[in-house]
Parts: sequence; C-alpha cells; structure tokens
Amino acid sequence: MTSYATYYLAVLDLYGFLPNCSYDFVQLTSYLLFEICMNVLLPPSQTVTSPMSFTLQAMQVSDLDQVLALQASAYPDILHEDAAFYQSRLDSSPDSVWVACKDTTVVGYLVSYPWDGKALPVLNSAPPAPAPAPTEQMQDQFWFLHDCAVSLDARGLGVGQGLLQHGLAHARQVGFQMASLVSLPGAINYWQAQGYRRDAAANDGWRADLLPYGEGAAYMARSLVTT
Repeated sequence: MTSYATYYLAVLDLYGFLPNCSYDFVQLTSYLLFEICMNVLLPPSQTVTSPMSFTLQAMQVSDLDQVLALQASAYPDILHEDAAFYQSRLDSSPDSVWVACKDTTVVGYLVSYPWDGKALPVLNSAPPAPAPAPTEQMQDQFWFLHDCAVSLDARGLGVGQGLLQHGLAHARQVGFQMASLVSLPGAINYWQAQGYRRDAAANDGWRADLLPYGEGAAYMARSLVTT
C-alpha cells in the first residue's frame, strides 16, 4: 500500500531538485550523495543519517503510536491497519520495516516482507511466513513493499525516496530478484518512475482482491537484478 502523501511529496522533491537555481543545485548534490551512501557505502541494517536532517532506522515497538498516527493522516479510514498488524510485521520481518525520524519524531515509515507471489496480501491480516534465509532460495520470492507513508510535515526532505532506496538496497543484499507492491490509483505514475510495471495478467486474476485497496489500485512489479 502506498500513500497519496508519498506520491505528492515525491513530486515536490523532484521539482525541488531541478537545477534552476543555486539552492536547488546544492539540494540535488546533497541528495545524490545521500543516495550513493544509501546504496553503496552503508549496509541496510545500519542507521543512516541524511544530509537533509532525518535518520532511517529499524522500526521499534516504541515507534508504533507515531506510525499509527502517521498512517491515520496519510490514508482514508478504509485502508487503516491496527497496532496488532504492525506488531506482527515487527515479529515476522523485523529487518525489513523502517522509520524515518526527524529528531525524535517519526516522519515516514516503510513496511515490507518476503512474499511467495501466490495469494495477494490482504489488508490488516497476518503476514506470510518469512522466506528461507539462503540466497539461492530467494529467487522465487518477492520483496513486497506493503506500506510506505510520509508525513506532510516532512515535505521536501526526500524521505520517501530515502526509505524506498534503503529498502531496495536491503532486498538486493538479502538476495531477492523481484520486488512488488499494490499501488493506490494516485501513485501509479510515481511507481512507474521507480521502475515498477503493471502486471496485466495478475491484475485481471486478482481483480476482486484489489478492491479493498480502492478502485483503480494496481499490482506492480519490477526486477531487482542489476546488469
């Protein structure tokens, strides 16, 4: 599930990074350096400090109240998931859920987990069992990005991109070859820009399963293999 807030903030970030003035040039340079550190220099398990004044770190139980408040501000009620659901994510896939913090305030989060690609994940339900650890057994597994949201107060900080790139780096390091998600209608163009593509056959087969995400929601996937 991907937030409308995430989509609009990403667009604001992209426009902010256009080098049409010295301020934007400096912001672009900082962002690119951050992305290099995120994807090359630092393992995904580490806490990462952004030059734009937020940190990425593993989600903890103590973060859940703020995560739930952020979720409530980012999504309509029909898409809300409860504390037990997020606790189950922490229990089953603690190495693939992160928060972005500005000082002590959670300004974004990303929830992901291994998925076998068979039955589409259901909102507010227990996650599937974690995928096997050996890399060679990950080839048929997906890194499923279940939920990513960014606070409106964090607009322009690159929080959404920071969380996404951190998650993708983690997925590649673990050994996943494919990533997938269910996009809300307003975010489809954004996810296409991130390399995700709609799977026509899957969307047709899971038409009823996609309805809880809202009319126009789409299952999307991308390769994680680098050539």
